[in-house]
Amino acid sequence: MDQTKYLSFSGKNEYIVSGGQVEEYGIGSLLFAFLDVDWMKLHDEANDLNRKCYIENIDRETYFNVHDESRSYMIAATYYKLLMKNLNALHPFLGQIIDEKLCDAVYSVLPENYDLVHDVTFDLFRNYPSTPESVERMELFAESSGDAFSSPVKDWSLVEATNAFSVHLIELMENMLAFKADMLEMMAFSLDKDSEFADMKPPQRFYLMQVSCFEALVRTERLIVKNKLLGAEQRILREGEFKYPEEKITPEFIAELKRCTFFAHMFYTSEDVRALVFAEFRHMCMNELAVRKCEYCGRYFLPFSSASLYCDRVVENSEGKTCKEVAPTEKYFNKRNADAARKLYSRLRNTYHMRCERAPQVYPHEEYYAWMDNAKGLLKEVDAGSLSVEEFEQRVVLERTR
Repeated sequence: MDQTKYLSFSGKNEYIVSGGQVEEYGIGSLLFAFLDVDWMKLHDEANDLNRKCYIENIDRETYFNVHDESRSYMIAATYYKLLMKNLNALHPFLGQIIDEKLCDAVYSVLPENYDLVHDVTFDLFRNYPSTPESVERMELFAESSGDAFSSPVKDWSLVEATNAFSVHLIELMENMLAFKADMLEMMAFSLDKDSEFADMKPPQRFYLMQVSCFEALVRTERLIVKNKLLGAEQRILREGEFKYPEEKITPEFIAELKRCTFFAHMFYTSEDVRALVFAEFRHMCMNELAVRKCEYCGRYFLPFSSASLYCDRVVENSEGKTCKEVAPTEKYFNKRNADAARKLYSRLRNTYHMRCERAPQVYPHEEYYAWMDNAKGLLKEVDAGSLSVEEFEQRVVLERTR
C-alpha cells in the first residue's frame, strides 16, 4: 500500500493530495490539527484496547462470528471506526495514519496469499456494519447455513491481525505523543507571539534554535534526516490551479491549454505525518506566520490581527458556537461574578479583621491570614470561571461567633 502523503503551500493556504484529489485548507491546518489531538488520551485508549483485545494463546478452532461483540476483532473494529471518524474530522492525514497502522498490522502477520482474509479484515474494520454491502460480504465469507452470523470459518487470522493492530497503535501513539511535546517547545520558541523571544521575527527565532542546538529541533531533524522521511515532488499546474480537473482529450481542451500559463509547483512528500507537520511549521516560521494561544481554549491558532484573541474552533456543547463567539459572553459573566466575589471577600475580610482586633485571644491573626490566603486562591478560580460566586461564598463563609 502506497502511504505517501503530499503537502504544499501557497499564500495563506495548504494543499494536500488525498484520494488522488488535491484539497485546499487554511495554512497551518495540519499543524494545528496535530497539536489539537490529545495523544496522551489516545495512548491510554490504545493500551486499554490492547488489554481487552490482545490474545496470547490463540484458539485456532474458534469460528468466525461477527454477531459476538465480545470478540477481539469486533471490539477493535468498533474502536477503529470511532477513532478514524474523530481524527478525520480534524484532518484527513490524521485519519490516514490510523488506517496505515491497520494495513501494517494485517500485512505483517498474514501472508500475501491470504488475499481473502486481507479483504475481510479491511472490510470488517472499515465498513461493517455501516453498509449493506459489507453485511452481505460478511455473510458470504461466513458460508453460514441457518444462522447468518455463525460460521465454519476459523477466526484465528483475524485475531492475529487484531493483536498486531493493537501493538502498532500503542507504538504510534507513543511516537505522536513525544513528537507533540517537541513541536510545542519549538512553537513556543519560534512562532508564539507571546513567548520569551516575541520581539524577534520567526525566521530569526528559528535560526536561533538551529545555532543554539535546541534539543527539540535537533531530535526532530535527526528523525527526519536519519530515516529519510521528507521528500519533494514537482507537479506541473496551470496558473491559478491546484485541483486537477478531470478532462478528456478533445480539440477544445487542447486549444484551451495552448492559451494557458503553466508553472512547476513543489509538493512535500512523506509516508510519516510528523515530517509534514514539521515542514509546515518551518514554512510558517520562514513566512513570518506567527501564532497565538486562544485565550478561551488555550490552543494555537493563526490570528488575523494583533487584536485577535480567540480562535474559530467549535466549543463543545455550545450548539456549534466558536471560541470567538462564546468567549466574550463568558468573559462578561466571569467579570460580573468576579466583581461580586470581590465585594463579598472585602465585606467578610473587614468583619474578620474587626473580630481579630476586638478579641485577639479568640480570633488569632494567624487564622485570619490563613483565611485570606485561601480566599485569594478561590478568587482566582472565580476569575477563571471555574468557581461560581455561590460556591465561593460557601467556602469562605465565617462562623457566627465563638
